[in-house]
Amino acid sequence: MIKVLVGGAGGTGGNNFIRSLKKEKEFYVVGMTSNKNHVFLSEADETYYMPPARGGNYIDNLVFLIKKTKPDFIYAYHDFEVEKLSENREILDNLNVKYFLPSKSVIRNLVNKYYTNKIWKDRGIYVPDTIILNTKDDLIKILNKYSKIWIRNVEGGGGDGSLPTDDYNFAKAWIDHFEGWGKFSATKCLSTKRVSFTSIWDDGNLIIAQTREGLSWLLGDKSLSGVTGVTDKGITIDNEEINELSIKAIKSIDEKPNGIYTVDISYDYEGNPIPTEINPGRFFTPINFFTELGLNFPMIYTYLALNMKEKIKLPSKKINPLPNNLCWLRNVDTLPKVVNLEDIENLKYPYNK
Repeated sequence: MIKVLVGGAGGTGGNNFIRSLKKEKEFYVVGMTSNKNHVFLSEADETYYMPPARGGNYIDNLVFLIKKTKPDFIYAYHDFEVEKLSENREILDNLNVKYFLPSKSVIRNLVNKYYTNKIWKDRGIYVPDTIILNTKDDLIKILNKYSKIWIRNVEGGGGDGSLPTDDYNFAKAWIDHFEGWGKFSATKCLSTKRVSFTSIWDDGNLIIAQTREGLSWLLGDKSLSGVTGVTDKGITIDNEEINELSIKAIKSIDEKPNGIYTVDISYDYEGNPIPTEINPGRFFTPINFFTELGLNFPMIYTYLALNMKEKIKLPSKKINPLPNNLCWLRNVDTLPKVVNLEDIENLKYPYNK
């Protein structure tokens, strides 16, 4: 029996990782979460309540939990938890727990989206100018440069604190509300067309990758930015330009990639794809989309981490092996479902006169 400790258990991303592992009976999953409600929603075999990753006694609790449950491998779902495990990997080594992460410096540069943007710009990958909003003058400067800007917290996923706006007073009030001066960045506002390239690497070698396009966001109409980080309709795609850009974006930051890298790309209004962030060390939330189609990323990742490569079944095509236009539909309190995009588009009203 392989014992895996999974962070974010009970949340959608953690549970989808667990569901993917549970496709094989050899996995026993220990869950941990900083959300009390999620303890009861967790699909792990046993689940423990933990402090937040940026809480003062997270590591003490983690060490106690590892000694108690003795996992073989640890996986974290949230950026901050990935970062915390990365910074304390020597503790994990001493506890004989496997992990599969990029280097400390790479994770630091990827968790902070402003650092990521700056590295890309310095290494010749086109991205719009991005600045940290330290003062009101910075806000005026970026609004004078771009007719419409995108504001967000430099850390965190799911478009944390994001706002598209062309109005100085609205932007200022937004940043004041979040106490975001010095913590928020601003850049040119891009279009709503977004894709993501999810990949697993092993010591510099690409093992598997799949691209999907998010067509709409769950509860996006309830968010000022229209972005919630939770896709309710996404499709498989294969686009050579996106493949090349994603690999270039990864290797510009990490010459020898190791672990998980999910590149998020948005298009500008001229139709050019532009990388916006890379999420390191964790999968996107509905990773079971690929699992249900027969491409089990969490299992591949876990077997690689445990040096059990003989158990991995890889398709002959390394990049985007899944057929195009398979659509993953999600909603609150409903089971997700795979359908063909064409079947959705061909739906008609019963009365068509």
